[in-house]
Amino acid sequence: MKKKIITLLLATCFALSVTGCGENKDLTKYRKEMDEFFADIEIIHNKMNTIDAESEEALDELFECLDDLDSEFKAMAKIEVPEEFSSLESLADEASENMSLAVENYHDAYSKDSYNEYTAATADEYYARANKRLQYMIDILHGKMPEGDGVTITEE
Repeated sequence: MKKKIITLLLATCFALSVTGCGENKDLTKYRKEMDEFFADIEIIHNKMNTIDAESEEALDELFECLDDLDSEFKAMAKIEVPEEFSSLESLADEASENMSLAVENYHDAYSKDSYNEYTAATADEYYARANKRLQYMIDILHGKMPEGDGVTITEE
């Protein structure tokens, strides 16, 4: 009798593992898409860090990287968020909006062969806000509670 119960339990465990019972396909898809987003962002940041500031093409290379970041953030904001992480929907939208404003202001700050420090400071602030929201998203995805000024946590 013990052998039959053990065999039945093993068969059930095997069947559950093969069928993926309990697996949330939406959550798996979301995590995969976010992993791809983070990998793409890392590539862009690495490219930004290798720009030779003394090069004549430095500004064009920087703008290309910033435009790529903006595109990635916009795509990330369109990723369908599973119900378990519904709070990330607004954070993703805010991160994307802030990145777009940062990129727009960076372009303005360095336009017409001149530099506007106030516009650059505004761009820096939007860039920091975008990245702060992204950090909140990472914390939530890793099961941590975000911390910081202006963070309000509402539990359902």
